[in-house]
Amino acid sequence: MELDCIYRLINTTSEEELSETFTLKLKEIGVHSYAYFHFNSNRAPDIIGTYSEEWVEQYVSCGYEKVDQTVSLCSISTSPFTWSFAKNLSLSQKQRQFWHDAKDNKLDAGFSVPINSSSQSVVGLGCSIVDADEAKWLSKYKKEIVINSNVFHSKRNDITNSPELSIRQFKITSRELECGKWLCAGLTLDQMANKLSISERTVRFHIENLKQKLNVENREQIIVKLISKNIVVP
Repeated sequence: MELDCIYRLINTTSEEELSETFTLKLKEIGVHSYAYFHFNSNRAPDIIGTYSEEWVEQYVSCGYEKVDQTVSLCSISTSPFTWSFAKNLSLSQKQRQFWHDAKDNKLDAGFSVPINSSSQSVVGLGCSIVDADEAKWLSKYKKEIVINSNVFHSKRNDITNSPELSIRQFKITSRELECGKWLCAGLTLDQMANKLSISERTVRFHIENLKQKLNVENREQIIVKLISKNIVVP
């Protein structure tokens, strides 16, 4: 197995670079299109990859993640499996409709890779291939696809949870960050002013900027957003 791609994935510094590197690797081994998915009942579906936008929109709007056997299998399996295996399970009418719609979107032959995650989430990779002999294809590339998928998942988590990335994304200045940290620590505006040796009016100005940049309405929501984005660690 080539290690170059693994090193390239590990050394990426942005989500765009990571996706480009991963997509190129999948193309090299014959994957026609793919989708990395992360489903959690407490958040909106997270689906990225090279499936058509129309199909992803249809998938989400129809709630297909609730009937897609590849998703349910990813929640209980630790090994990749072919879509033929999933199709041979007992199918409800909506599940048959799902596979019919998938075929219409050129997603007929392929395989899925479960990715280890928290107990509340289902994470995996779905890949379509042109070669109808799914079992033979998967046997050849199984180890390679499992390792690269897990490296991709781990690196994406590192990048998206990076406080530096969030600071750049929201264009937070160093002074705004200082005010945000002291706000999270429970200081009042006048206490922050004394701590930072600036006027209370200036503190209020920075707090208002934070509200706009984080797209929130009050100080409590600033605290929640800063902590949830790992910009401030409590």
